[in-house]
Amino acid sequence: MRKKIKSTTVVEISEELQAIRSLTYCAECGHRISRIGGNTHSEKWDCRNPECSRFSHRITDQMLIGIIVAVLNTVIANPNLLDADAEISRYTPSIEITRQQNEISRLMETPDVDFESAKEEICKLAELKYDCCTYSNKPQKTTQLREVLASHEQLNTLDIGLPQSCISRILVSHFCTVEIEFINGVVIKNIIERKMQNDHSAQCQGNSCKAANYGKQG
Repeated sequence: MRKKIKSTTVVEISEELQAIRSLTYCAECGHRISRIGGNTHSEKWDCRNPECSRFSHRITDQMLIGIIVAVLNTVIANPNLLDADAEISRYTPSIEITRQQNEISRLMETPDVDFESAKEEICKLAELKYDCCTYSNKPQKTTQLREVLASHEQLNTLDIGLPQSCISRILVSHFCTVEIEFINGVVIKNIIERKMQNDHSAQCQGNSCKAANYGKQG
């Protein structure tokens, strides 16, 4: 009797969805979000971290892509939303620096200056000052974002290159909130419009989701 061999078909998701999946995380636990369902009409995005909880609402490809396109269109139309309000560098002297400066002044005021000791203390002061300097690449990243988005008109579909070059993370919460974090640290929030079906589920109304509550978060 010939055995029937059960065939298995591996359904690959689109390059567009693969790009989104690599950027998408759970806002509650930070775990990478999984996309379940292959190329079917029952696909959903969910947090599979056993220490976290499952989403109480279904997030589909269309909903997530719609939000990303809406947020990108918003910053294309309003690039000022991407301003990170950060200085390239900042120097804030500490108490230790003040003490070290006083110590060097004391050494230099002695009648017989020990130049080797003074040299060591001056080098130590330089190290302390260096440790108090901070550097931020946010202004450069903001300029980069503006240059990338300036060449784009409003999107009708998702341009794969934009999320890959502009977005560092997509955070999805259990409360129908999606936060898009850009490469300069600016976060823009979008709330999925949904219709409650019961106390434990929700889904998007119609074939699209509307954007709401755009704004920067510091």
